[in-house]
Amino acid sequence: MNQINGYLHLHSSHSYDGKLSLVEIKEKCLALGMSFAAMAEHTDGLTADDIQSVVSECRALSDSKFVFIPGFELPYKNCHVLLLGATDVGLDLPPVEAIKLAKQQGVFVVLAHPHRNQYQIDNELLESLDGIEVWNQQYDGKRYPRIQALEIFEKNSTQKTSLLATAGLDLHRVSHLGNPHIKLEAADLSEKLILDQLKTGNYSMMSKAISLSSRPKLMGWQRFKVSLMSRLTCLAIALGKNVSKWLYEHNLAMPKRLKETIRKRL
Repeated sequence: MNQINGYLHLHSSHSYDGKLSLVEIKEKCLALGMSFAAMAEHTDGLTADDIQSVVSECRALSDSKFVFIPGFELPYKNCHVLLLGATDVGLDLPPVEAIKLAKQQGVFVVLAHPHRNQYQIDNELLESLDGIEVWNQQYDGKRYPRIQALEIFEKNSTQKTSLLATAGLDLHRVSHLGNPHIKLEAADLSEKLILDQLKTGNYSMMSKAISLSSRPKLMGWQRFKVSLMSRLTCLAIALGKNVSKWLYEHNLAMPKRLKETIRKRL
């Protein structure tokens, strides 16, 4: 078995708000020592032909050193669901039926950034979920998962014991690269084997500050530290966004180098 590092939840220029092409993502991931990227292209504005173009390009760019896992981010009620490994989204179906179709296809189904819908998970969605994204780099930072997301995972995993915790970049631009990343073991670098390891929870979520299993149970000092650091990080991110908004409203801008430095650290 080989140790393999990679990323979950990335958006390329196939998404309406993605800035990097799949080729650029591959180059930058390889430079960081990553061997796979599970994409999550927004379905907003995509056609069935667009879906197949994403899948085809992911397959064409995959090789013995790097694997793209095609995937999509689907709006569901007031939240978003990641369909990692999906090759057919069922755009003509109601979201709940599209998610059920994905489950039948063996797709890894994950609730994205749960804080954005106030951690609400209805029973119908919970039944279809394989995982909850407890750590989203864009909203939670690069160093620690969000403590409230971990708490909602713990609560729902008592009802559904097969539920897994995941971590994703939610990458849209180059400054989102870094951590968290996923570490797993696989006999070979292939889309199927990586997906199998993800779906069975045989992986860890990593940053320079912490390593968590796919079923994290934080206790004592570690729980206190994650709670404190995640709250401070989220506060800093929110403050930064408000400052950027104020500057924009006054026709000003934060120096690009300063903005990039802050983004890399948080």
